[in-house]
Amino acid sequence: MPSAAEVLDIEDRFLAAVPGERIIESSLTVKFLKRVGVMLNPDSTATGDVVVPRSVPV
Repeated sequence: MPSAAEVLDIEDRFLAAVPGERIIESSLTVKFLKRVGVMLNPDSTATGDVVVPRSVPV
């Protein structure tokens, strides 16, 4: 879904479609662009590009 605000709309439509049910808990997972430094494609497969963090002076 394009925005987190749509979660409430989806939950409301679910509850309207299934009378008598209730939602006890709701969670949202953020889409990650990279994992352990490896960039990911939209389908979450690795692109092959590795992002190396630059040194930060202490």
